[in-house]
Amino acid sequence: MSIKRAAKNTVKKVVSPVILKNLRGLSDAAASYYPDYVFCDGKIEKLKSVSIEVTFKCNCRCKMCPLYGVHTDGGGGVLETIRKEKELTTEEFSTLFKQLKNAGVRSVRFSGGEAFIRKDILELIKMAKEHMFELSITSNGGVISEDAARKIVEYGLDDLTISLDGPRDVHNKIRCSNVFDNIMKTVDLIKEQKAALKKSKPDVGFLCTVSALNQDSLCEVVRISREKEVPLTIDPIIFTDENTIGDTKSQVAAGNFFKQESFLLPEDIAGVDVGRLKQELDCVRRLAKELGQSVYVSIDNDDELERFFKDKDFSVVNKCFAPWYSLRIDPYGNVYPCSLSTLFGNVRESTVQEIINNEKYVAFRRKLKEKRLFPFCKKCCLLYSPQKYWNYLPKI
Repeated sequence: MSIKRAAKNTVKKVVSPVILKNLRGLSDAAASYYPDYVFCDGKIEKLKSVSIEVTFKCNCRCKMCPLYGVHTDGGGGVLETIRKEKELTTEEFSTLFKQLKNAGVRSVRFSGGEAFIRKDILELIKMAKEHMFELSITSNGGVISEDAARKIVEYGLDDLTISLDGPRDVHNKIRCSNVFDNIMKTVDLIKEQKAALKKSKPDVGFLCTVSALNQDSLCEVVRISREKEVPLTIDPIIFTDENTIGDTKSQVAAGNFFKQESFLLPEDIAGVDVGRLKQELDCVRRLAKELGQSVYVSIDNDDELERFFKDKDFSVVNKCFAPWYSLRIDPYGNVYPCSLSTLFGNVRESTVQEIINNEKYVAFRRKLKEKRLFPFCKKCCLLYSPQKYWNYLPKI
């Protein structure tokens, strides 16, 4: 082992993953988006990352899903959109990737729906890697074939995050689909293809989203992750209420909320028993240490975890910088800043470079900087422990 690698491994053992991520984040902010935040009055010089929802079609009907969950009437709104709208074509993606490259983008994440339902998803992966993007995909892992596993390794996909909510019965019940066994098969296929092609990528990780539906099953997820030799991240679920949505719309131009997406979860999903969850997470930490399993709990402080679920106005992080370096594009080319579905343009009508500094987007950034956070933002998955360093970057 080289001296450099040995030093890195020593640092990882001594310094917690949260602290390491915060240190890296602080350095990256200073070198990229923070100067724009301070000096450019709502405008930005370039993008850093983009999340693209390549399709809204999905093989699951997850109970907590903002598109198809039990609180969305079975996804009626998004299904109607799927019937009426035409997704970006392969050729349109080729044009989009060129624009993203010109805008300074370094990393791209594909999601859905379920990304691997798109018939041309492997071609999109290949094109994205040809543009030298660091490429990640979030998937439910239920429809990745042997051929797809081989090609994502061959094409150089960097990261594959697979949702895992519990052991077989719990996971399949939450996802309303029998995908657990397919997930396990997918992990094995990718491991086999990496060995066969002598490749180290993609990194595969499990993401467990904590809700009242699985809060007592997290230790079992640790055991499954260990068995498959896959690192695990544990996130709390995103949730909100009608008053919070109303207050947010009043601050961010109500008529500009566009997407059929809802985080208004019922109590039997969002109503986590924090006492029981703390006990389960204590078990997670002990078990992870005992098994030598990599587990990352994204809210790492018990007091903050309790306030997260019990105080609707509490946020781990007190301001957001995401719109200064990233954006989100849906399957039809609509551009949003994040999970806050505020429409700023469409890539079929304007270039990415035109959209990121148009009048609406600049006004949005100015307002967000003034407010620090909008009410809806406070439970966002961007504002967990890895982003705590944002608290110490002055608003100025």
